[in-house]
Amino acid sequence: LLQIGAYRFLLLAFSVVDIFISIVHFTLVPGIQMTEFGFIFFGFRFMQSPTDVGIWAGLIFVALFYQTFVLLCFHYVYRYVVLCNPSWLRWMQDHPWIKWICVGLTIDLLYIGGTHANCLPTYTHSQCCQDFY
Repeated sequence: LLQIGAYRFLLLAFSVVDIFISIVHFTLVPGIQMTEFGFIFFGFRFMQSPTDVGIWAGLIFVALFYQTFVLLCFHYVYRYVVLCNPSWLRWMQDHPWIKWICVGLTIDLLYIGGTHANCLPTYTHSQCCQDFY
């Protein structure tokens, strides 16, 4: 395990996120209903809960679901940096953990923030959804 170096932490993060996704998926049991005006994302186990609880449960699921894509990108970036050691990343060698975590959090927030901003109209309660159900 020590032979793979710092890559083991990236593998550990990937597996922990996958476990969390499985737990949230089991808890939420997500579903999507396609309609003429778009889609409705809901959790089967939160149908009797207040709307706000269901929305937050859905947001947590979506955030964790997209973590796999972000972590997969970091797998490729890590391999590229280790194998090629590009000169434009020399500034990262001083305190690399702090800088990589900051870069990762920034990219993660932008990716998830963009996804949520794109779907923001579907998070709010609307008369159209009320009439459909």
